[in-house]
Amino acid sequence: MKMKSTVTFLVFTMFLMGSLYLQTGIIGVNAETRNNNNFQLQVDQYNATSSRDFFNESKHPRYPLVTQPFGMIQYPHKAFPTIVKFDEEFRIAIQATKSAEDWLFTLIDGSTSITLEIIDSEYRNDQRIFTVISSQNTEGLYDLQMNCSEGDDYQTHAVNLIEEKKYPYTFVQISDAHFPTYFATGINTTEINLEEIEKIRQLNPDFVICTGDLVQGPQLMFLNPETGKPMSMKSQLRLGLWALDLLNVPVYYIAGNHEFSPSNLVPDDLTEAWHYYLGPLRYQNFDYLDWSFVGFGTDSPGLYADEKDAIKGILNEVAGKANVLYYHFDFSGDATELINKYPIEVGIYGHRHEDTGELRDTSIEIYYGVDTLYHLQGSLYGRYFELFTINNETSLTLNNTIHNFILEPYTPEKTRTSAYLVVLSAFFVLSLNIRRKRRKNI
Repeated sequence: MKMKSTVTFLVFTMFLMGSLYLQTGIIGVNAETRNNNNFQLQVDQYNATSSRDFFNESKHPRYPLVTQPFGMIQYPHKAFPTIVKFDEEFRIAIQATKSAEDWLFTLIDGSTSITLEIIDSEYRNDQRIFTVISSQNTEGLYDLQMNCSEGDDYQTHAVNLIEEKKYPYTFVQISDAHFPTYFATGINTTEINLEEIEKIRQLNPDFVICTGDLVQGPQLMFLNPETGKPMSMKSQLRLGLWALDLLNVPVYYIAGNHEFSPSNLVPDDLTEAWHYYLGPLRYQNFDYLDWSFVGFGTDSPGLYADEKDAIKGILNEVAGKANVLYYHFDFSGDATELINKYPIEVGIYGHRHEDTGELRDTSIEIYYGVDTLYHLQGSLYGRYFELFTINNETSLTLNNTIHNFILEPYTPEKTRTSAYLVVLSAFFVLSLNIRRKRRKNI
């Protein structure tokens, strides 16, 4: 009888431990409709929603200079821009040999051209790392032009020059736009996404994070009327990137399963097309004031070991800051593992296409003394996106609810200390009861 009650006590203890992990709640996410004539003019000029228009590039010269192939410029670039305040030095990474010379960097925005002054440079890991500063303080989202003795390169929307960084600031999360797709009703996701992009543009966020599945990728929905072949991955990416360029703010792109999953439903390779325009690096990190943002794009096997190690290194370095982890969805438990082991205040992701956003505050005080806020983002084509407001170094507002965080440096020895104590105590009580029973039977 005593043995039975002891086992019951142990099971009950484990149940209590598990209950500390999850608290869930469902919250809808949407935004009000707005209109803008200039925006609509660009949409009318460059958008195409029929198969014939998509493939007749000579008649519809869409997406001019929307993106350039990923080349010598390794950072900043289209998928991983940098936000720089006036008179602030920043870093440029170039793939080049040690012998390359005659370096020239220029910021370009329409008729505005700004030369970047080179402060310093070093060569490491087969890259030339430059420290530069703008020679002119003019706000704008700039393309980056590079010239040197080994060649030229160009990346669009790579550098955002601003007067200052200050609290509060905002960013928008979008996910699962799936350019271009037809619903069963015949409605094109491109048309819906463009309407939602205009709403976001009116909010004027400081930056946007796109958590995967920008394009549909594998599809037989848009066919070349002359060849009968489906629309290429590169064409889909140009469409999606053009659409988000209309926001005219920095956009951080990570890949989802529709960008990286293997498929024979398109004439080109999905992963190669993504690398061609947005680079091979699947993780990224940047700081904005006191907050650190760490993102990773994934395919079905999850992160590679070196990528996971790199992210862990980043999270160790930024301990003591508020950390936002953004990803498409939890492939192979990668996100869960990182959140369980490191001080991450906010985890944002997509993939599941719910018509409503999901918000859950998960108590993980047994890890490192703070809560992690998880946010599941509904699909953009479902007319959902989310505006986050960063109030100060430890406070964030989401859905009109303020979330305050207590920052503590990550110390591995403290991880799950409380949990271990509870388990050890339970087993200690169990062993005592077993010992007493054995003595009684002797």
